[in-house]
Amino acid sequence: MNVSRRVKLFEAAKADWQSDPGLSVLTKDDLRTQLAKFLDREPGILDIVSDDGTRLQLGLGGQYACAQLIPANNLPPYLVALARQVRATEDVEFLLGDTPTPVAAENCISVPEAMHIADYFFETGQADPTAQWKKV
Repeated sequence: MNVSRRVKLFEAAKADWQSDPGLSVLTKDDLRTQLAKFLDREPGILDIVSDDGTRLQLGLGGQYACAQLIPANNLPPYLVALARQVRATEDVEFLLGDTPTPVAAENCISVPEAMHIADYFFETGQADPTAQWKKV
């Protein structure tokens, strides 16, 4: 089933991403299509923003991914996804605002995990309960 909702997608890896109006995404299939475009790029952060302002920051590109959920009020605690099985041997850098930003190995999740987290966020605007999360 292709649930119809709306989120906005921002390429937060770019230096000028805050001036970007974002891309409206209306279906889960469209979200997956848009996210797939970032898989073969240099690792970078994308913001997926729900109608209420809750943000899923998703790192894609390369072998690993990462995910962080930020509430609409931007106040901690934030939720950071933990790898089911830690495969990274060191921190992995993802671009955020054109700045290489290290992500701890324990937070480097698989791409399929990241896509599942994005799917769930699209459907509900919340953290995927099947993923392991740490409050930061």
